Amino acid sequence: MAEVFFYLTNENTTSFAIKLSEKSFTQHRKLHILCENQDGAYTMDETLWQLPANRFIPHALMNDNNPHLSPITIGFDGQDGSHKDILMQLSNNIPSIWTKYRRVIEIVGQDTDKVASRDRYRAYQEKGVQIQIFDLRKKS
Repeated sequence: MAEVFFYLTNENTTSFAIKLSEKSFTQHRKLHILCENQDGAYTMDETLWQLPANRFIPHALMNDNNPHLSPITIGFDGQDGSHKDILMQLSNNIPSIWTKYRRVIEIVGQDTDKVASRDRYRAYQEKGVQIQIFDLRKKS
């Protein structure tokens, strides 16, 4: 069964997702980013393309030609990635594909729907999944 990691952060979800994508790439891990919808997937794609050259992350949208050649894929609406290592789950509902991956990452950013995040947390718990929480919010 997949490991599920919840990251709690004061950053916006996209910014934090980019940081985790960079980490995944430098660690030679395969990552599939699942966005809520097509607009979200295209925004993530464009944001990755805007990184400076020294931070370039090879990636592909699932509807691109040969996305399986990229270490990072981006999909939406339940599109399954060609890799089954890490799923970065950015949609509001748990997709049926989550069980195919070794690790699932959930990001709870400052712009995240907290109710939907709590619902996903409870749903994973009900499935008997071990959840790890990384609280990266700054304490005052």
